[in-house]
Amino acid sequence: VKVDDEDTTVDPEALATLTVTIEEALKELSEGAVILVDSLPAFTAYHKISTIMRFLGALNAEMEERGTDIIWLTLDDESERELNEKVGPLCDKVIEI
Repeated sequence: VKVDDEDTTVDPEALATLTVTIEEALKELSEGAVILVDSLPAFTAYHKISTIMRFLGALNAEMEERGTDIIWLTLDDESERELNEKVGPLCDKVIEI
C-alpha cells in the first residue's frame, strides 16, 4: 500500500491485515482515489479461491460504498484460469493486455 510516496508491504497471507491497511489508507486519500492491487494470483499460494472471492467481494462492496475505484491485476495464464473466470464477473470492466 502506498500513500503519499510511503510504501507499506502486506503479506498476501494476511487478508484481514490487508483490508485494515487499505481502510486506513483510504482515510488519508481524497475522494475519487483508486486502489491498485497487484499480483492477485499471489493470494492463491495461501488461500482457496472461495476465500479470495469472499475477500474480493467484501472489498469491492466497501470500495463502491466509498466511491473508490479498485483495480485487480491478474495474469492471463492457464494456471490462473479458474481465478480469472471467477474474478471477471465481480469487475465492471476486464482489460486484457
